[in-house]
Amino acid sequence: SAQMEFAENFLRENFPGHGGPIIGFHLGAGKPQNVWPAERFAELANLLHNAKNAAIFVSEGPADGIYVNKFKEIISAKYPGIKYAVHRGEIMNNAAIISKLRLFVTNDTGIMHIASGFDVPLVALFGPTPAFEWGPIGTGKVAIQGAASSINSIDINQVFETTMAHLSV
Repeated sequence: SAQMEFAENFLRENFPGHGGPIIGFHLGAGKPQNVWPAERFAELANLLHNAKNAAIFVSEGPADGIYVNKFKEIISAKYPGIKYAVHRGEIMNNAAIISKLRLFVTNDTGIMHIASGFDVPLVALFGPTPAFEWGPIGTGKVAIQGAASSINSIDINQVFETTMAHLSV
């Protein structure tokens, strides 16, 4: 399909000859209380880069610019060695790219539900919404629920360890 062709071209152009896994992040969400801080996503990118030579694909929806810009600022200031690329545009193109990733880490938001339909390991981060009701379903799909309904309480090490466990499968 045109979308799959788009995804292949996007990954080839943005990560030429990259040997490590390409891991996707979705940094935003419809509600601010569903957003894990961009600083922690940047720190997670650094941990995955150091552990697995991971490159990062960032999917950006219409309302995610503030979070994506913050992530880009932190990466360039603190972790300039990390290769990453952002796609903001057609949702079906975004979905096609996600379907070709090694793993996807996302906040509790619409793209999580789309991504859970693919055969790609998924780590979904939940704040106030009950993950047991709304979390992704299927093999290799896992939700991490913040304590006391706060997404900010989700620990970077827990996300990193969960991600690493799904990468080793």
